[in-house]
Amino acid sequence: MSSELDEKLKEEESAAGKKQSIDEEIALVKEKKASVEEDLKGIQSTIETINDEIERLSKGIIDALQERANIKSKGERLKTLKEQTDIRKAELTGKIVSAKTDEAKNNDEISRLEAGVDIGDHITACARISMVHALHNGNTSFDITIHEGRNRQIRRMLEAVGHKTLVLKRT
Repeated sequence: MSSELDEKLKEEESAAGKKQSIDEEIALVKEKKASVEEDLKGIQSTIETINDEIERLSKGIIDALQERANIKSKGERLKTLKEQTDIRKAELTGKIVSAKTDEAKNNDEISRLEAGVDIGDHITACARISMVHALHNGNTSFDITIHEGRNRQIRRMLEAVGHKTLVLKRT
């Protein structure tokens, strides 16, 4: 019986050793689990920080694009205002010339002169035609306001729309 007791005692000691070993392994697994949970919290915190940064940068990009659009539209408005100012300045400082030319002028030819015509070396600035009169001999008399005054400009403009200049008189 003592051998049976010895065997039982050994089994119990062996079981106690195994239990202690299992308990130690469980403790190690719990430590590793705690470490992994801490790492996971750190990763989640990093992800939240990255998402916040992405949202902040997205808003910054949207704001920059809106500002760029505003600047572009302001620039276009300023360009339009400058063009209008230049036109008004030209109207105030224009040179008025009375001209007589062959044949009666039609509205298409007048529109072409007013829009600016290609006279060879450049396209003229807009001109203003006023007081168009058909003369009894078939010729046309009118006042033309120009803003550049290039060499023989009015003669070249009339020639570009198909007419010969008969008389020019600065007023």
